[in-house]
Parts: sequence; C-alpha cells; structure tokens
Amino acid sequence: DRTRVVVPSIDGVDPEDFSYAVYGLGLLSFSWALAQKPLERPEGDDVEPRPSAVMCGGLFAAERGFFLHLGGYDLGMRFYGGEEIEIGFRTWQCGGSIEHMPCSHVGHVFRT
Repeated sequence: DRTRVVVPSIDGVDPEDFSYAVYGLGLLSFSWALAQKPLERPEGDDVEPRPSAVMCGGLFAAERGFFLHLGGYDLGMRFYGGEEIEIGFRTWQCGGSIEHMPCSHVGHVFRT
C-alpha cells in the first residue's frame, strides 16, 4: 500500500557517552496544543503494527511519490517539532495511514 507511512520505535542515544536506552517511542497521538502525546501499547502487544495518529517528523519510511504528493517537508516550517503533526494531518487528508512498527528500532540523539 503506497499510502502507508511507517514509523519505527525510537530509542535514545545519550549525547555525552553515546550509551543506548530503549524507549520504544513510536505510537503517538497529539494534544489540543498540537504537541506529541506518546501512547502506551497494550501489554504483550509488541510485535504487530498499530495505527498511529502522528509520527516523529524525521524518522519514517514512505513511498517517495506519495510523500511528494503530500507536499514533502514544508520549507516554510521554521520551528523544530511541528512537522510530525503537519505530515500526519496531510497523510490522513490524502487517504493515507501511519503505522508504528514496534520491531523496528532507530537510535536517536534527542535535542535538549
């Protein structure tokens, strides 16, 4: 399905010593302030893909043509952190879906 946008579980990498910590951030919703709101997966539900409302903006896989159909990244976006909500909404509005793949992990150095 070319309209499916897939997101991994995002784990943390410490910026000081590069130690790795499994967070499993991936299944997300959003608040009324349009901020990310992490969701807990049900106990024992750590293998099957699940629908996610939004995604972390830079860590996803999408069919290139569909991503460009969505408009790609908004070059006018000047603030860190808004793209996950915006791309999520555009994905829905264009008939796509976002799925969290819990078995896929990416290490990320989070900004402080």
